[in-house]
Amino acid sequence: ERLCVERSELDADVQLCVLRKQRVIGMTTTAVSKHATMLRLIGCEVLIVEEAAEVLEAHIVAALSPSTRHLVLIGDHQQLRPAT
Repeated sequence: ERLCVERSELDADVQLCVLRKQRVIGMTTTAVSKHATMLRLIGCEVLIVEEAAEVLEAHIVAALSPSTRHLVLIGDHQQLRPAT
């Protein structure tokens, strides 16, 4: 079990190292909530939300971190509201 924990920690460290070198990281709002800790460690300054009219406000707020400086919402104002 100890080896399993160590492997998981090593995998997370590798992912963090790789993602820190990227200029753009794309993911769904579900993935953002799943990887919130890693994204906070990366310290993304810009968050772009495509199809923003379809995303619940709570999901957008959950994606924000202390390092977020800009939030860009892209969407059609005539689009249907998110289904709950």
